[in-house]
Amino acid sequence: MYALIDCDNFYVSCERVFRPEIKNRPIAVLSNNDGCIISRSQEVKDIGVKMGVPFYQARQVLKKHDALFFSSNYELYGDMSERVMATLRNYSSNIEIYSIDEAFIELNNSSLQNFQQLAEDIVRTVQKWTGIPVKVGIAPTKTLCKVAAELVKKNKILKKYSILVDENSINSALQQFDVGDLWGIGRATDKKLNKIGINTASKLLKLDENYIRDKYGINLLRTATELRGRSCFDLETIPEPKKSIRYSRSFSRPLSGYNEMRETIVAYASKVAAKLRKNHLKAQAVSVYLTTNYFRKDLPQYANSTTISLPMAENSIHKIVEYSIMGFDRLFKEGFFYKKTGVIVTGLVDEKIEQLNLFSSQNIVDDRLSQVIDSINSSYRTTVVKLASEGISKEWEMSRNQLSKRYTTSWDELLDV
Repeated sequence: MYALIDCDNFYVSCERVFRPEIKNRPIAVLSNNDGCIISRSQEVKDIGVKMGVPFYQARQVLKKHDALFFSSNYELYGDMSERVMATLRNYSSNIEIYSIDEAFIELNNSSLQNFQQLAEDIVRTVQKWTGIPVKVGIAPTKTLCKVAAELVKKNKILKKYSILVDENSINSALQQFDVGDLWGIGRATDKKLNKIGINTASKLLKLDENYIRDKYGINLLRTATELRGRSCFDLETIPEPKKSIRYSRSFSRPLSGYNEMRETIVAYASKVAAKLRKNHLKAQAVSVYLTTNYFRKDLPQYANSTTISLPMAENSIHKIVEYSIMGFDRLFKEGFFYKKTGVIVTGLVDEKIEQLNLFSSQNIVDDRLSQVIDSINSSYRTTVVKLASEGISKEWEMSRNQLSKRYTTSWDELLDV
């Protein structure tokens, strides 16, 4: 048996934890540069504001309803997510962190009554320990867990949990569940199924398994099998090895000067190098790209990228930055207003398994310096030590004009009581 724990309107909930006076006000959280709405309170959903709508289009209607807006506070949301996941580990050692606000845990087989008590306890404990409201779906497969949690989300279940463990409860749930809302079914597959009259999950189960596999592939067959209560997707308790690490951001304003653009590359390359070390990986190649704003038809357009193979796999801040700048110098052209740059590392290998180069030597000083920087920044939970070439003021950084405090990760921004 599995349980899916899904945080309610997670970004919004994180903001409300430390400001209980806004509990019932409409709240929207915005994407990078305060561009689009990416998280909505139930009050905002009731107004009719859609997910992903540009902020400027919804601003007036939200103001009319006395709504609050917040820039994405990734430091706060990441830390609150870790607290939720740490709480869930008290219920099972087998946990799959599916996203920042969702996790599957493995449960022992038990009675319906025990599952109800467990679900109630999870909802109560997570709320008490972290302040984050969650919903719980319990079922014999991960796909059915998704169905159960979705029923709660759509207010078809009055409780904060749904349990699908017997044939009657599963059949009843699937009869009212749109096939397009099933986990893993995209729009194209949904349209194909609708054309042959399959618009609910229960109707999907009436199709022959061989027909599903031949017409729609093995993935849809696995979904149908999971809906029948037979597990096809095990918990992924150990994340798959990363194939690449990327860091990119749009600027708060267009940039055209070499020095400012170079600062962005150094800053992003430093972030990538830190992520490599955090994951105990090294990269064998560095890619850099830059682009103008293609929405500005009144300005000349340019976009380009390049990849550099490294003599040896690296994760030191100096080496990743050095090759990133090398790539940037290949690409940069005067006379353009740039909107975005990015640094990507690929060919990732375990830092303990290293193929040395005959003509290069390992720089122990670089490695130790990177470790010291990581140690200091980790202890302060923010970047207090960085390369001078990243720049000081960083006026080009993305706009976050409605940013809340980092209540849990910054000494200077702790909650005032």
